Amino acid sequence: MFCVQVSMLLFLGVIGIVNLLGVGAVIVLGHFGLGMFPDVFANVTPRVFAWACAKGLFDNVLSDYLWARAVLLTSPTIASVGLSMQIPLAAFVEAAMGRARWADSGMTAMGMLSGCGLVLAGFLGVVYK
Repeated sequence: MFCVQVSMLLFLGVIGIVNLLGVGAVIVLGHFGLGMFPDVFANVTPRVFAWACAKGLFDNVLSDYLWARAVLLTSPTIASVGLSMQIPLAAFVEAAMGRARWADSGMTAMGMLSGCGLVLAGFLGVVYK
């Protein structure tokens, strides 16, 4: 079997550079060259740009790094199924904050709770096989 050791940070960094250059080129060329996306840069202040970069770092970079570490420490299946745990967690947070629109009706509440139960059961089934 052929196995190559590659730095995870280097791999994720290259993916980030490719996305920055690819998506950035489409947005910049589309906006300045073709006149597309007229509202993209309309309200962007340095503070808004800094918050967007910070959100991107915490949402995307940190989550991808932690997922890749989880793949290395466990297995790709367990790490990927573990991502599905955000569905029941999101439902719990919505209910705790009082913003669960799915709880307004008995049918939607039963559907959401049964779906969350199935996701939880699937995760536990993979982890404790």
